[in-house]
Amino acid sequence: MLTHLRVENLKSVSDSGPLQLRPLTFLMGPNSSGKSTLLQAILLARQTVDSRDVANPLVTEGAYVKLGAYRDFIHRHDRSRRLRLEIGVQPDNRLTLEPGGAAAGVVDSLRMMAEFSYNQKTFAIFPTVVSYATSPTVLEVTKRRVTRERSTIEMQYEGKPLRVSVHVPGKFYDIARGAFPLLYNTRYAPSVVRREPLPVFLTREFEAALNKTFYVGPLRTGPLRTYVAAGETPQDVGFQGEATFAILWAARWNRRLQQSVFRPSSEWLRRFDMAARLDLERVGGTHFRLLFTDPTTGIQASFADVGFGASQLLPAIVQSLYAPRGSTIIMEQPEIHLHPAAQGTLGDLFIEGTRLGKQLIIETHSEHLVSRVLRRVAEGALSRDKVAIYYCSPSEAGTQVKEIELDEFGRFGEGLPPGFFEEAYKESLAHVQAMAARSASGVE
Repeated sequence: MLTHLRVENLKSVSDSGPLQLRPLTFLMGPNSSGKSTLLQAILLARQTVDSRDVANPLVTEGAYVKLGAYRDFIHRHDRSRRLRLEIGVQPDNRLTLEPGGAAAGVVDSLRMMAEFSYNQKTFAIFPTVVSYATSPTVLEVTKRRVTRERSTIEMQYEGKPLRVSVHVPGKFYDIARGAFPLLYNTRYAPSVVRREPLPVFLTREFEAALNKTFYVGPLRTGPLRTYVAAGETPQDVGFQGEATFAILWAARWNRRLQQSVFRPSSEWLRRFDMAARLDLERVGGTHFRLLFTDPTTGIQASFADVGFGASQLLPAIVQSLYAPRGSTIIMEQPEIHLHPAAQGTLGDLFIEGTRLGKQLIIETHSEHLVSRVLRRVAEGALSRDKVAIYYCSPSEAGTQVKEIELDEFGRFGEGLPPGFFEEAYKESLAHVQAMAARSASGVE
């Protein structure tokens, strides 16, 4: 699960400032305001973790994001600027330092910071500094680039700085390669017998958190009349929801997934008033139809015939249910092609996801979705501490990111940015003014 994000000099974002990522985090704001850029910073790290090219420190062109060359994505296209990313994660394993180690205590969270530079002759992007800091026990490990071929890994141990030189270019976040000679006495035991140096723990836990980060893009694939059951079990629904049927097929026959995914998917479709029931029907060989039962008439219809909104909604439902506990789900515009009532129900779907131990980071334009979440806070069904709302707005200095404070009743605090939740009020005011003007002119 991700806990922290800070982005500097990426596209329109000069400096996002430190952002606390809570179990349910919303990014809002007008078009082209930088919301997606914040998500791309996370996906850039995810893409690098996925890459099989272990010598490439930062993968800017891949399946998750295509940012181009350094000059394309660096803020104001100024190649002298340095890209800086901070990502905090909650480790799967609690690190407990052994007696006599660098400090007594535990590690419940860690934060990675990476700063990148650019060689204008070779076009190579390389990390100049990568550091990890832990809490509540404070430990720091830093990798600094000294030359093109060598880096140093540094750490404070019992009040003394320790340093080792390494000759292992690799992914930017990896401080484990070549670090085994460093601090061989500083070991931990996260409920296992194996002992490893601290840099290995930090690198592995960062990778683990990013490997459990899933992305659903802003436009999902349209419905098909038939699907092929290939017996696959995908890790997620895919960027465009293209693997949704494959997951439903696997969930139809797997008892555990039937209880956690297939049946709840039908229940949620009913709550969205999309279908009374979800079914799979063989049409020949390995080809199947996805059927929705109309909630009003009780008539079964092909998924392709129930409206485009259903095809945009179903991947969001399945991914929210299918992702493992402790994972992070990033979604862009999950409300697309949904009417206001269904957008509100999305809020309940995402709240349920947090109750199942998952984190959802949502980029949205839907006031209805957020309003449902605020209502649940007021009802006491959701703690305000589980929700974060960030509003992005463009400015001459770059994207400005402001957190919208909430009180215990889900009410907004003071100092709301211009444009936040204003459109309904503006339209209502303009409507009243128009009626008053017509009445004053004697027009009936």
